[in-house]
Amino acid sequence: MLLRVSVVSILMTTLLAGAGHAQPAATAQEGVRVPRPPAPAEYVERAKARGPAYELSIEAALEAINHCKSTGQEVSVQVTDASNEIVVLISPNAAGVRSLHLLKGKTVSPYMTGRPSSSAREIARTDPVLATRIAADIAVGYPGSVPIIVDNEMIGAITVSGSAINNDEVCANAGLSKVQARLK
Repeated sequence: MLLRVSVVSILMTTLLAGAGHAQPAATAQEGVRVPRPPAPAEYVERAKARGPAYELSIEAALEAINHCKSTGQEVSVQVTDASNEIVVLISPNAAGVRSLHLLKGKTVSPYMTGRPSSSAREIARTDPVLATRIAADIAVGYPGSVPIIVDNEMIGAITVSGSAINNDEVCANAGLSKVQARLK
């Protein structure tokens, strides 16, 4: 009994001592500016990668959205540059939240293979690295992302997500076709 009381006393003392040193969570008051930590150097110092022009990216994304909409599908579209950084992301109100979550995963295989994401599962049969990526995030193997290639160089990708009839890649290709001849 004495041992049990001692153990309980030690635990209570430890908990109370820890609580005494705890700092209350900072809360931002109205009108108070909370400082932001500086951005990491790799984001400040590095130039943007080659990619489709902003205006053409918007045009391609809107064409993909309209193409899917013509079949009754509401989708989200992102266009990325050669480093897989987003140039444009458009998600109309009617597009589901799930479509946004799948966009990032869908872009992985085109950046690994230079081919549309619809070929990812086939390639993964002989590529253990891609197979591992698909196992970690099933969206990596979903169709809907096509590489943007100019002069035999991949400068980005257009990715569509949200079609309930599995025509994301058809819509992505429609968007790319609209601007392909004007890409530099």
